[in-house]
Amino acid sequence: MKSIEQAEGNKVEALATLRTLIAANGKYDKNSEINKLDIQSLTLDSEAMDLYSSADYGIENIVELGGANSESSSEERQEGHVSELKGANDVELSDTQPFDFELSEINVIGEPVIVYFDTAPSQPVIHYIKIAQGQLTGISSADELANLNVALASGSRGKIGLEGQFLTKAPKQKLSLGVKMESIDLTPYSPYVRDSINYDIKQGLLFTDIDMKVTNDMVDGIVKTNIKAIDIERPKLDKNEKDKASGGN
Repeated sequence: MKSIEQAEGNKVEALATLRTLIAANGKYDKNSEINKLDIQSLTLDSEAMDLYSSADYGIENIVELGGANSESSSEERQEGHVSELKGANDVELSDTQPFDFELSEINVIGEPVIVYFDTAPSQPVIHYIKIAQGQLTGISSADELANLNVALASGSRGKIGLEGQFLTKAPKQKLSLGVKMESIDLTPYSPYVRDSINYDIKQGLLFTDIDMKVTNDMVDGIVKTNIKAIDIERPKLDKNEKDKASGGN
């Protein structure tokens, strides 16, 4: 894994570190017609989340368990297990039995920091984003919209706000999302710009407003972007690069 190999000291942090996980007022009802899980609230007191990314594999520390034949072997094991249950207890298990769930709210507390280590550019980049506030409400298997409200902090002054609604029930797709970025320092993104147009960002602040809607395969929205105090320059060559440019003389 390229990004993990280049991590400092080759030390791989956990995908997420939780101090506490609290589920309040949970109830599970099961009868012959439907299964239903109700949870009033879920609170995650989190410390950090570490993501390792590369151009070839994307997020490298989020992997699928099992190999290419894992799905078929899992199905075979499941069929064998069901047969054993039927033979022992004479019980017919059905995969079509309905299951409903309702989770009134999820709250992320503790102001965890997302550390994103990216080796896609020629010079690896580390991004730090703090979750100042994170809340999801109205999550359920019903055909109803859930609400999202997230506040992020980037750098010393940068702020990112996300607010919207989305449908959690598949296969329908419905999303309305507003994103507001303020005073995002662009200098950490200089390696991406250097690889693209061979310039470095000396300074610059990004302000962006995004209003988008997604309904099934249709996407509609407005993006307003403002970059302030931008200053770019050609990368300075080191001694070896200067020698190459001058033909070694």
